[in-house]
Amino acid sequence: MIAGKTQGRASEVAAAWAWVVQRVTAAFLLFFLGSHLWVLHFSLGDEKITFVRVTERLKQPFFQMLDMVLLAVVLYHALYGARSIALDFNISKAGKRALTWGLIVLGLGGFLYGSVALSAFFRAM
Repeated sequence: MIAGKTQGRASEVAAAWAWVVQRVTAAFLLFFLGSHLWVLHFSLGDEKITFVRVTERLKQPFFQMLDMVLLAVVLYHALYGARSIALDFNISKAGKRALTWGLIVLGLGGFLYGSVALSAFFRAM
């Protein structure tokens, strides 16, 4: 009985931290997504966005790291938000578990796919 209570408490703490991280990623997205859009669209002045300009930018370690972090944050924020919406429909405990693991796999797959796409620019150095 005590082990069950401890496990229940641990899952509540994990859920609370996941909620906090959701809010932190929202603040991160407001700032860094805005910065990302400014760098892409407004910092060039009258120059057009070209593949060459994007490649030059992505050769810089700062932008490589920023885009990888942005990818991870966007995926977490979006998938946790989708999970929260789905859980509003009062699905079963097994359904919650399947949904959570499915979204984890989807998130890791999305991060891997995005990382491979970004790594093409890293190799262009």
